[in-house]
Amino acid sequence: VVRCEAHRTEAYVFWRKALQTGDGQMTARIDDTVAVTSPLHLSADGTATFFRRPLPMLRQMLRARKLKVDAAFGGADPLTAVFDLTGIGEALKPVEDRCGWHSTHSWRSTHKEDQPLLQPAGEKPDNQRRITQIPAATHQDAPAKKQAKGGRT
Repeated sequence: VVRCEAHRTEAYVFWRKALQTGDGQMTARIDDTVAVTSPLHLSADGTATFFRRPLPMLRQMLRARKLKVDAAFGGADPLTAVFDLTGIGEALKPVEDRCGWHSTHSWRSTHKEDQPLLQPAGEKPDNQRRITQIPAATHQDAPAKKQAKGGRT
């Protein structure tokens, strides 16, 4: 989910069940980039994981086909969400307008200071920044590999 709250862009994954509280990690991969892991930032009810600095990742997703996110706590099996990014540019326009992305700079263009959040496979990341997210996904419970269409947008 990507939304504008109080003129601030928020991006998060809504999970079908509440996640455990405590320390956890989220791993994200855009297309064939190196997977990047960051600490989990849970919603108050534990059903969503938020990403920091969403604009650089959203910019990168404009040129991508797929986003895969895993969330895990301790030794528990991870939850997995796979997002089809087809049409993401059009889907983001209402959030872009509401949050005024176009008024600060051309957020859709790549700037030198906005290095990709995720690097292509085989390349070493410049740094390990935190991640962000988007539209309806296919959710999977990792051990059973069950797929259910849907998710909240």
